[in-house]
Amino acid sequence: MPSSSSLSVPSPLPPPEFLTQEELKQIAAYKAVEFVESRMVLGLGSSTTKYAIERIGELLHQGKLKNIVDPYLNLMKSRGGSLLKEKMIEGACRKFVVIVDEPKMVPYLGGSGLAMPVEIVSFYSGCVAKLRTQKDSDEPFVADNANYIVELYFEKDIGDLNADTE
Repeated sequence: MPSSSSLSVPSPLPPPEFLTQEELKQIAAYKAVEFVESRMVLGLGSSTTKYAIERIGELLHQGKLKNIVDPYLNLMKSRGGSLLKEKMIEGACRKFVVIVDEPKMVPYLGGSGLAMPVEIVSFYSGCVAKLRTQKDSDEPFVADNANYIVELYFEKDIGDLNADTE
């Protein structure tokens, strides 16, 4: 049996390196840019965007990417007012990459405690939509099933509701 002095004891592991939130955002953005290819149209919008743009700029400068951005610099916002547009673009994309940093990771939908935005779509442009409120206050009216009601005010005839839409 070998003596304790002859046993090789592994040295302790170095302490883990702790990264700042900004460093983690940069890593996530740089990883997402690995999916970018020449001639792509990109929609960027988040707190990690500056790092993605920085990395894309480096790759453009190196000649590894060419002609990838919309000449009009259109973009989508995350918690902004483009919910429907974001979903439509996501549905039309062959590849959709989302950059997410740790504070946006939640255990369940709505788990951040922040308000969950819902966009109500008015498919008919000739109407005004208003949230129904209580008779005596500006508080939202709550239906029997605890839902809100949006009332539509039409500016003109909306046509034959029984018409075949096929």
